[in-house]
Amino acid sequence: CDRGDMYLTAGEEDLALKDYESALACNKNSALAHLRLSYVYEMQGFNEKAMKEADLCLRAKDKNFAAEGYMQKTSIRLRQKREADCIPIYTTLITSKDIHVGRADRAYLYLDRANAHLKLNKPELALKDTIEVQKIFEKPSVPFLRTRARTHVALKNYSAAIEDFTAAISNRSKSEVVNTA
Repeated sequence: CDRGDMYLTAGEEDLALKDYESALACNKNSALAHLRLSYVYEMQGFNEKAMKEADLCLRAKDKNFAAEGYMQKTSIRLRQKREADCIPIYTTLITSKDIHVGRADRAYLYLDRANAHLKLNKPELALKDTIEVQKIFEKPSVPFLRTRARTHVALKNYSAAIEDFTAAISNRSKSEVVNTA
């Protein structure tokens, strides 16, 4: 798969595809080859083929690639504007203990799920997820503050939304000063 990865990085999707297919000819249960093949198919716009390969990656039961396989599934579904399909996948990733999802990863998954809830017009659930993010990270990030502010707007809690938007702008300005120094 290393050569296929180099092809993929170079934008040579067809060569990468052939390399990953060759890897699968040698080991039909290679989680990595199925995962990478899923990436190629998604890049080519074959979303259902990409989803099938992501599922095959997960069926291989290789814990080293399980989290990435689930994330690939959310990527495909988000591209199709199917946020509702992502909610159970995020939940699986958040609650699984044995697939290499760390504490910080969980915070970002809660944030992703909160954004999906917002798109589905479920701000109460989005707010619960932002509370979980806040339990993990002491210092709120700009994406977190923006998501929580949008959640407050959806809940018509405008004063809290203004506080979060103001904090997000302030945090962004500070990071821009640090980045230009």
